[in-house]
Amino acid sequence: DAVFQFGFRIYDVSYVLCTRIFLLTSSKLHGQPAFLKMNFHIFTLNTRGVNFKNKQGNTALLFASYNGHHHVVQLLLNQNADVNIQNKIGNTALIYATNRGRLDIVESLLKMNPNLDIQSNLGNTALIWASYNGHVGIVKLLLERNPKLDHQNKNGCTALILAIDKGHLDIVEL
Repeated sequence: DAVFQFGFRIYDVSYVLCTRIFLLTSSKLHGQPAFLKMNFHIFTLNTRGVNFKNKQGNTALLFASYNGHHHVVQLLLNQNADVNIQNKIGNTALIYATNRGRLDIVESLLKMNPNLDIQSNLGNTALIWASYNGHVGIVKLLLERNPKLDHQNKNGCTALILAIDKGHLDIVEL
């Protein structure tokens, strides 16, 4: 087994990776994620390690997408992180990135050909969240990839209905 400078064996790194990202993604040093300033690097991990889930079903990729850490998302994608993993409430990295308006992260995730039609436990898709929040650029990117337009969330609303309800005319006209 490979031993890193931290003394962890390769099968231990997945837990350390998820723990470090969980603890440090919300703290910053000079505008950058703190763990990058601490020279925390992702070494060669096996696929299981990158996709380690905590008790809520969140992976490092889900945390990084939710918190808007594009560089971390890139590192994880380069290690073959699974973009379609859902946590216990059904959210994926793409759903989090679209909900929070992170065009840079959405672009990176789309390069990995995620399933655009995954619905959270509340029935929301990435397109529904982008439409609801008025993220025009993200909606355009998603529409270029032909997601299903008739998905309804638990309230019976589609992406179009929510865009109309919120007054996002620029999205309705797409």
